[in-house]
Amino acid sequence: MNQETKDKIQQLSRNEQNSIIEKLNVFLEPGRLERFQEVITKRTRQISVVLEDLYQPHNASAAVRSCDCFGIQNLDVVEDKKRFKPAKGISMGAGNWLSIKKHKSTANCFSDLKNRGYQILATTLGPHSQDINHINTEQPLAIVFGTEKDGLSQEAHQQADTLVQLPMFGFSQSFNVSVSVALCLQILTSKLRQKPEVQWQLSQEEQTTLLLEWCVKSIRAGEKIFTDLIAN
Repeated sequence: MNQETKDKIQQLSRNEQNSIIEKLNVFLEPGRLERFQEVITKRTRQISVVLEDLYQPHNASAAVRSCDCFGIQNLDVVEDKKRFKPAKGISMGAGNWLSIKKHKSTANCFSDLKNRGYQILATTLGPHSQDINHINTEQPLAIVFGTEKDGLSQEAHQQADTLVQLPMFGFSQSFNVSVSVALCLQILTSKLRQKPEVQWQLSQEEQTTLLLEWCVKSIRAGEKIFTDLIAN
């Protein structure tokens, strides 16, 4: 979906968005809208994932798929040295359902995240890294994962609010990055969903906007149909 279509969707009132969703439903496969509505209530932006310069497509794809499976809506990608190119066969189209934002540098990404109210967690080994099981999920968290070979950049280490790591008990000193993403999200989302006092779900306005985006993406020539609907 191009940015112009996203902007048009966001400019509509919630009632207008709901009206268009009803009209688009006739173009969707039976039960598709109901499935969207079920999934969207489990989505969260309380936790966000950041991928810095991943260069192996299968790792990028597995990370995207894990975000979708654990209900993570926001994925920020740093493309400083490497272009983000997930392998479609592994991600199974999971990227279609995420809000992916790309950044040209780690500094720009972190500045944007902090402006959005996120505490930045950098995944890295070392004596100053906290066990991720001890992280408080009551405030918005952005957890950052680095390259397959070298890990996070020095800039990411310096600008992060907290350094974290997964506990390990064997001879190996690290997990594969895609495995790390899945394990970290399992820990953090499990803790988050056990906190009824935290409003981790998307707001009703966010859900409606995202629902309309999903409908448009799921229909052949969906953007043209959407444009025709708002023009009439």
